[in-house]
Amino acid sequence: MRRQQRVSIKDGVLFAMCYADTFHFALTFEEIHTWFPFQHVSLERIQKACKELVKNRVLYFDVPYYVLKKHSTGAYQREFMKRVYQKKIKKAFYAAHLLQYIPTVSLVLLTGSMAIQNAKASDDIDFCIISHKGTTWTTRLLSTLLLTVAGVRRLPHTTHFKDTICLNMFLGEDKMKMPVSERDIYTGHEILQSRVLFDRDSMYDTFLQKNAWVAHVFPNAWKKIERRSNLGIHTKKYSLVAQLVVLVCQITEPLWYFIQRGYMIAHTREVLERSRIKFHPVDAREWITRELKQKLTKYHVPLDKILNRF
Repeated sequence: MRRQQRVSIKDGVLFAMCYADTFHFALTFEEIHTWFPFQHVSLERIQKACKELVKNRVLYFDVPYYVLKKHSTGAYQREFMKRVYQKKIKKAFYAAHLLQYIPTVSLVLLTGSMAIQNAKASDDIDFCIISHKGTTWTTRLLSTLLLTVAGVRRLPHTTHFKDTICLNMFLGEDKMKMPVSERDIYTGHEILQSRVLFDRDSMYDTFLQKNAWVAHVFPNAWKKIERRSNLGIHTKKYSLVAQLVVLVCQITEPLWYFIQRGYMIAHTREVLERSRIKFHPVDAREWITRELKQKLTKYHVPLDKILNRF
């Protein structure tokens, strides 16, 4: 049985703040509570710890946000990014609305900075798509063609990608569970901050169940996500026609896998597996972990408890 990890209230608060500060992101004390690691802690204890840290000039309070630096622009950025988000989310929902017509698409998740309302006006919009078992590469092909024809997909090598959809991850239903090598603070945060745009037959619940290890990393966030009402498009069952389309896609899947992978393997070093495709030109885990370590060291937060894999 896994030994329960614990951190002090002060260290947990500083971890949440350091992680957010990596993205120049200010937090309310409710959000600090959400991202407190490893154990359930009451809002009252978090608020008390925040007040103490402000008193000691470790944190600074810019109503209603906490920041690490006295003259941080994080609070102003949060308000500005909210307005940016309201414009971008409409385009994200439009793309998800189109993707629902592909029968092999089981779940569309909004990921990255957009998921936490921290995207710049010039940023693209990251999607993770869960596909029906045995159709990952067919789903990638159909999604790419559909969003390209609709004029909303981010094209390769382009320098103008504002508000376009970046299809940077495809997972088959049989590969939703993250590999042990990726079960860390970064992946746990990404999973729990993602937002549902389209959900077929409660696939999001299955996705969470497959990755229930995140409940150990961020128990407060896990508890809140169980109550969260996602605003995405929901459908219940596959129609007979949809089932037939899925069957055809499963039959032709090996062909599309070999054609696409054969082309892409010469142009990318990303993950190109049968049921798992990841396109990340820059390894976010690497630079986020590096900067997070520097910040945690500065505030004397023990790294061994925070950065373990699970």
